[in-house]
Amino acid sequence: MALKLISSLDMNDIKQEDVMLYDEGGQGNVSGAAVVADGATGFLKDVDVRGNLVSLPDIVSGGYSSARVWAEKLAERLLANMADERLGLRQVLKLSVGEATRQVQPLFGSCERFRTPSAAVIAVRQRGSRWEAVGSGDCCLLLEYRDGRLETVVGSPVLEKIRAAREAEIRREKPDFDNLPAEEKAKVRYFYMKQTRQSLGVFPGGYWVPFYGGDAPVSAAGRKINYLNRGDVWEMSVSASELKSFMLSSDGFIEKVLKFGLADAAELAAAGKTFSSLAALGQKLRQYELKSAGDVSASAMKVVQGRKETGSADDATAMCFEIV
Repeated sequence: MALKLISSLDMNDIKQEDVMLYDEGGQGNVSGAAVVADGATGFLKDVDVRGNLVSLPDIVSGGYSSARVWAEKLAERLLANMADERLGLRQVLKLSVGEATRQVQPLFGSCERFRTPSAAVIAVRQRGSRWEAVGSGDCCLLLEYRDGRLETVVGSPVLEKIRAAREAEIRREKPDFDNLPAEEKAKVRYFYMKQTRQSLGVFPGGYWVPFYGGDAPVSAAGRKINYLNRGDVWEMSVSASELKSFMLSSDGFIEKVLKFGLADAAELAAAGKTFSSLAALGQKLRQYELKSAGDVSASAMKVVQGRKETGSADDATAMCFEIV
């Protein structure tokens, strides 16, 4: 049994921080692997202590943020290390973070202000008779079993708690926040978002994602990589013979489609069967988000990056595979 790519979605055109990589053939006893990485924390613009917008220099000639560079290097190392059937996915994650850090040190060494770019990830592979996955952040997964069951894995509730606490802190420290003009609100919210991101994973109950210079939280401060539904980093393993297909996505694509009622799980799985159907669903999501400011964090990011017309839209990438 092996993996076969049947469709993909690439709408990585707003922040250009997402990366998709896959290897259908695999090596040895690994019959294919795939990775989606969603870069975060390294921004093209920043906010100083006075709340003013400050442009930061590009760190690579292509104009990508540090988050994109980190996501790309991390995805490359994850895909390469998953080919080694001797390594479990916990080992793969830990090893890949260290290797990616060493590779990007020449770029980030003198760019202290970018402050630990990170990337939420999902990495999957078929190893022997087992299908395995490890994930973090708001990257998502949709599984279609041969008996007709559908299963989704979406963003951690830990992240929602952190967002709610941040909104409460803003209103506690800025009592007039709700009366500010929209652009001023965005500046304030962005400033607090930056503070939050710099401390993710540092405190108990935090939200750990693979970050530059970091390590898998195996034992530090009582943190550890947890199993599905038990924490901010999860892993799972099922018999490959039970699976018919699966979809993995960045930026909450799967979660948003379901949350906004643009498709149910069965319709989403069906859309993943062809490139055209998945692309149509992606455009449907984009049009919905362009008219919406419902995701206040995403809207704040667009304002400070000078993309006021993008509403709460974000990049979206996805890949769908069959088990053959």
